[in-house]
Amino acid sequence: MFGFLNKRKALNQYLICEGGSTFEIVGESHYQSALNRLAGGKTEESAQIPVEVFLVAEPDNPYDPDAVKVEINGQKVGHISKQHTQSFHNITRSLGISRAKCKGMIVGGWLRPDGDEGSFGVKLDLKWPPRGELSD
Repeated sequence: MFGFLNKRKALNQYLICEGGSTFEIVGESHYQSALNRLAGGKTEESAQIPVEVFLVAEPDNPYDPDAVKVEINGQKVGHISKQHTQSFHNITRSLGISRAKCKGMIVGGWLRPDGDEGSFGVKLDLKWPPRGELSD
């Protein structure tokens, strides 16, 4: 019975990542509707909205079984680049987890009266490779 509880706890655990560097993600252009909802819509000024972000292994991704999605409030907003997925998987597998948490910021997303419009993006406060401590 206790082995089951330990496995269940491990499934819910994640790596709480250290910050200190700006880390770019990819693919936000495909998730503009989600980012728009999360940011509360476009405004005249560029958004800078602090958020908590999860990096989650996505083995069922139809294009890349090694993909790592970026989620904010349970909504996919992009991916980490392919060049970083292997190190993410090496670290998380060694810890017996499949996700990590870091701080981030939704940026951009302006719509000005003159018609100038910008897309939303996401920047992570994350040193690579991810390191930190496990959640409780």
